Amino acid sequence: VQPSARTVRLIQDKYAQKQHFDAIGIPLAPFVDVPDEEAAYQAGETLGYPFILKAKKLAYDGRGNAVVRTKEDVPQAVKVLGGQALYAEGWIPFTKELAVMIGRGLDGSVSAYPVVETIQKDNICHIVSAPASIPTSSARQAQEIALKAISSLDGAGIFGVELFLEANGTVLLNEVAPRPHNSGHYTIEACHTSQFEQHIRAVSGMPLGNTDLRVPAAVMVNMLGQESAEATQALVDKTIAISGASLHWYGKSESRPQRKMGHVTV
Repeated sequence: VQPSARTVRLIQDKYAQKQHFDAIGIPLAPFVDVPDEEAAYQAGETLGYPFILKAKKLAYDGRGNAVVRTKEDVPQAVKVLGGQALYAEGWIPFTKELAVMIGRGLDGSVSAYPVVETIQKDNICHIVSAPASIPTSSARQAQEIALKAISSLDGAGIFGVELFLEANGTVLLNEVAPRPHNSGHYTIEACHTSQFEQHIRAVSGMPLGNTDLRVPAAVMVNMLGQESAEATQALVDKTIAISGASLHWYGKSESRPQRKMGHVTV
């Protein structure tokens, strides 16, 4: 099983993940445990307002998160996320969200893909732009953080590393996904080795492939389910008429609004 069960257990608990990366000196947003409502008020005192209340497990695409803007918001935020183990994270006024795909071989070797910018819409990844339009120093910092984070984990495979870029150029780690990732889909057309090939290379003990871009730049756009199957199909029809666009349709049995149905890379 790759990556190891120990790594999966660590990463599926976002609070435990934060503790692990904090212990090895990776820059993060400040965070505190929130075992009960009283601790949520204490989090406001420690972190300041606004802060984000988060479920430790099963939180993705904005689900399992609640923004606490004032002290008065605490009861409702706790209620919305009720019944789940929670922690709080300081508010980061980031200028861009970044991501780096990292391959890790059975021998512990690691290799970084270019740093990309991810643009969210309704808390779902909308656009991935490669390479990210950021200072070289910030891109280097993002790759170094991502490589250090993944080098600290057990097991082989491809990992998605999400980061924040602050106004002063500082990069913070957000979280890690131990799998092929939305922010790496562009690699199918744009890099010498796709994230999927890299994963197979990593888990089978082959040398990791070349992660360089083979085009000057690429943009990936997620295609989400629309209000009707006809509207979703219209997106496909529009996309296949674009010269040079590469459509990947996932073949899901049902189209639902906001469900990831495919993506297109240019």
